[in-house]
Amino acid sequence: MSRHEAEILEDILFELREIRREVADEMSALTDAVTANTAAVAANTAAVDAAVAAGIGGGSDDAAAATQIAANTSQIEANTAALADATPQPLSVPDQAIDAAVGAAVNSSLTASGGTPPYTFTAATLSSGLTLDTTGVVTGSVATAGTYTDTVTVTDSTGATATGTVTTTIS
Repeated sequence: MSRHEAEILEDILFELREIRREVADEMSALTDAVTANTAAVAANTAAVDAAVAAGIGGGSDDAAAATQIAANTSQIEANTAALADATPQPLSVPDQAIDAAVGAAVNSSLTASGGTPPYTFTAATLSSGLTLDTTGVVTGSVATAGTYTDTVTVTDSTGATATGTVTTTIS
């Protein structure tokens, strides 16, 4: 193995370690949110049970239980929102369009969402004269007018894949 190849492998290993650390951090945050929600639900249940056992009659214990239930409910709502924000969405590639004139330079960035960035874009084939780099940038020029449809695949850092269609219209 050449020194250059060894350096490339070292860089890839570093990136993989970083991704593993990021995923572990996200999982820890999700676990913390679920744990907090579970505790708040248990506390609400205990407060409701205490209020019922004491009898609902307007006493100070009822007011304290109602205050505790309201506080716990607010905490559950906040934790649920944090959990929804922290939950990764599935990787997706929307269908995309590129319009250009015959022979004109094309320079268009494709998009993906969800999954775990960074993304790697690939295409088995593209319209004649166009190339796709791994960051999703389509460049080149097409010499013949027409509408061309190509399929692109996006892979995220966890290895998940999604496909989308790129329609290139040359006029």
